[in-house]
Amino acid sequence: MFALKHHSAWQVSNPFTEESLYDSFGLFGGVGGVLALGVAVILFSKSRKQRAISNISILPTLFGSGQGLMIGLPVLFSPIYLIPFIFVPTINVCLGAILIGLKAMPPSIYPVPIGTPGPLIAFMGSGGNCVALFAGIVMFIIDVMIYIPFVKLDERIQIRLNERH
Repeated sequence: MFALKHHSAWQVSNPFTEESLYDSFGLFGGVGGVLALGVAVILFSKSRKQRAISNISILPTLFGSGQGLMIGLPVLFSPIYLIPFIFVPTINVCLGAILIGLKAMPPSIYPVPIGTPGPLIAFMGSGGNCVALFAGIVMFIIDVMIYIPFVKLDERIQIRLNERH
């Protein structure tokens, strides 16, 4: 209410809320930042099956519905993907909190429509702040880079399992 009254998100009394941090930075493509996983699989996986699953589910994941990707790969039943699944949103939220704390960008306080692509949520929720847009894009690139070694590790393990059978 304060921001709407004063036409600014910079002076809100509590800039660190679930909406300003987790919703804006922790949910890129759904829980666990699975949008970055989908992009990492499309760009770096040699498995045709995993790339096909990622290609099919990347559009819904872009708009916040990552269930198809999580079940298809399967993220939920793979201890390999558990590490980045937990740490990607945590790193994003921490980076977002640092940027908000340093006053590099305002918190995301304006309502954002459900289904808005993850890297755009902070930009739209902050009233169109360019630093928030840049931060969202950079965080997404970092997320993809975090998932790449895990995608390659999962691929190597799948190859070894297939060789045994």
